[in-house]
Amino acid sequence: MKKVLLEMEDQKNSYEQKAKESLQKVLEEKMSTEQQLQSTQRSLVLAEQKCEEWRSQYEALKEDWRNLGTQHRELESQLHVLQSKLQGADSRDLQMNQALRLLENEHQELQAKIEHLQGDRDLYSSDTQHLQDQLKRSEEEKLALVAKVQQLQSLLQNKSLQLQEQEKLLTKKDQALPVWSPKPSHNEVEPEGTGKEKEWDFRDQLQKKTLQLQAKEKECRELHSELDNLSDEYLSCLRKLQHCREELNQSQQSPPRRQCGRWLSMLMIMIAIALAVFLANKDSLMI
Repeated sequence: MKKVLLEMEDQKNSYEQKAKESLQKVLEEKMSTEQQLQSTQRSLVLAEQKCEEWRSQYEALKEDWRNLGTQHRELESQLHVLQSKLQGADSRDLQMNQALRLLENEHQELQAKIEHLQGDRDLYSSDTQHLQDQLKRSEEEKLALVAKVQQLQSLLQNKSLQLQEQEKLLTKKDQALPVWSPKPSHNEVEPEGTGKEKEWDFRDQLQKKTLQLQAKEKECRELHSELDNLSDEYLSCLRKLQHCREELNQSQQSPPRRQCGRWLSMLMIMIAIALAVFLANKDSLMI
């Protein structure tokens, strides 16, 4: 009986030891499980945080995608606008080239006109100088004729005074002589006739010189008028020459360079950069 009791006691102790070991193992497993649970919970929290971060990044990338799509459409529309502007610029460039050729033709015509006007100016200048010399000679001849006319007028006045004195003397002699006195001889009458002839000669010379003086005055007036006309033509020629030179200078000035090509090239570079960035972002989003 004792042996049975001892065996039962041993079995009891063995069971208790096994129970303790099992309980210890269960406790250890429980603690390990709790630690794993805590670790899993921490991992879950981290995973949720990462998931939230990925969600926010996804939303941000989605918004960026929409923005990039909008920018892409805007860039495409701008590209179409720039292409139309480029076509317009090409047409304007063609028009400007045509206008430049027209300006070059006008420049050549103006150059030829300037050469022609310079020839006319030289011709008018020589004609004006010739007329001025002729007018100067006519003025000198006019002054000489005026001096001769004045000299003849003074001589005529002196002869008239002498004739008046002779007539007075003859009148006094006629009153002093009797009525029946003989006819004066030819030698006595001769001075009076000679004086009258000289007076008429002086009058003829004076009339001729006066006519010559009037002719010279008329010639001087005509020369003055012709000189004025030539001066007007010369001034008109100078004005035309100045106008042609101004037009020539304006045509010689280089036309302002077209800035459209440079701006278009810069815009095309910017569009290419934007498209490259867009494609790079698109590839990263797809990855």
